[in-house]
Amino acid sequence: MNHEATAIGYERPLILTILLTYNCNLKCSFCGQNDIRRNAKSLVENGFKMALELEQIELILDDAVASGIRHVNLWGGEPLLHPQIFEIIHAIKKRYMRCFMVTNGTKLEELAEQIVASKLDFLQVSIDAEGDKHDKVRNHKGLYAKIQRGINKINGMKRIFPIISSSTVIIPDNVDYLSDIADRVIEDGFSTSFFQLLMSYPKDVIQEYKERLVEDYGFSYDDFKVIDSFEGEDITPEQYKNGIGQANQMKERHGKLVTYPDIFQEPDDYKVYLQTRGPIPRDKTKGCWSIDHKINVQPNGDVVLCPDFPDFKLGNLFEQSIMDIWNSEKRIKFLEDFYGGKPLPICYKCCQLWDKEEFGSWKGAK
Repeated sequence: MNHEATAIGYERPLILTILLTYNCNLKCSFCGQNDIRRNAKSLVENGFKMALELEQIELILDDAVASGIRHVNLWGGEPLLHPQIFEIIHAIKKRYMRCFMVTNGTKLEELAEQIVASKLDFLQVSIDAEGDKHDKVRNHKGLYAKIQRGINKINGMKRIFPIISSSTVIIPDNVDYLSDIADRVIEDGFSTSFFQLLMSYPKDVIQEYKERLVEDYGFSYDDFKVIDSFEGEDITPEQYKNGIGQANQMKERHGKLVTYPDIFQEPDDYKVYLQTRGPIPRDKTKGCWSIDHKINVQPNGDVVLCPDFPDFKLGNLFEQSIMDIWNSEKRIKFLEDFYGGKPLPICYKCCQLWDKEEFGSWKGAK
């Protein structure tokens, strides 16, 4: 596959990311999709789609193969709640594509046999804290024990795949215990432990983000469905310094089994994470994974610039091809702004920007 960099980005996408469904069986306080699920009934009545169907996904996969894509990431909501999830994985695998999935782990024990039989390549399980502390963060008693039983069951049946990683968002509740989390999950049978940055913003940054999308890119205030859910408590510089120290300790103990964003490489890197304006230092990041390498698809077929902030719509795969959207004027304008020193004010805190150490959870994809 030709995936060479050009003056305005990469010639072809590398990864197809599909948000299969907004449905979820947890109600995590920090989830950016809470407003969508809370207003699901009225949204659906107005034509909003909560999930993709198998036939639609087959069409998208055919387009992806024609575009040279060989990696598919499934997420939600909770993808294992999708009634056709294993037919979807089969559709991916029969096209000789690698399949990744992000899950909250609630269904692993129940569906372990089917997961192994599906030949899923990579399974990433969200873990926010060590053991019972995870249950408290996720508001679900007994969740970590359930996940552990599921991991043990899968590991007992599989030969090699799926490779299983934990994924931990660094939040105020766990920033002082990152090392404990890595130790615990590796002890409990996870292949790797991956850490992500917290994305939370004060009101003024959220408002500036909205104004930029409206004034610079022609969107309307009616387009914003999730950004307000990201208003919340930030991590202090002191906490980040402690987190950086723990990250280095984890790396010393576990080596390549632990990955985390490159913002932790030097003590002052967190200052870049805390900024909201100005160019992103190119010596700190190789660019944004999402805009450089991914096609991010929503349940209605919309392609969005960022999977976490679906306000920036680029097109729709039921109306345009992947490559038409990839080369669209709207995407090219954003690339020119982003790499020309005008990222959106939310961009500095995103793991899509900093997740380049050994390609994080996408190690080997390139």
